[in-house]
Amino acid sequence: MITKTLAIELARIAPHSIVVGLHPGTVDTDLSKPFQRGVPKDRLLSPRASVSSMLTVIDSLSADDTGRVFDFRGEEILP
Repeated sequence: MITKTLAIELARIAPHSIVVGLHPGTVDTDLSKPFQRGVPKDRLLSPRASVSSMLTVIDSLSADDTGRVFDFRGEEILP
């Protein structure tokens, strides 16, 4: 809801802005260690791979995407 509300409010003063939420995936960091047990090794991302993927998603965004949430592959995460 924060992403959607921010997108609406920001559009009032910056109509060409794009506000989205991004999920980085499960990244191999100390923060995610407790959650890695059930994640197959081929689905565990390095920090570099996660950031690279999210930058690709950012580069593909358009104004129609504002207020939405995406994962690191560019797939929309529905509320």
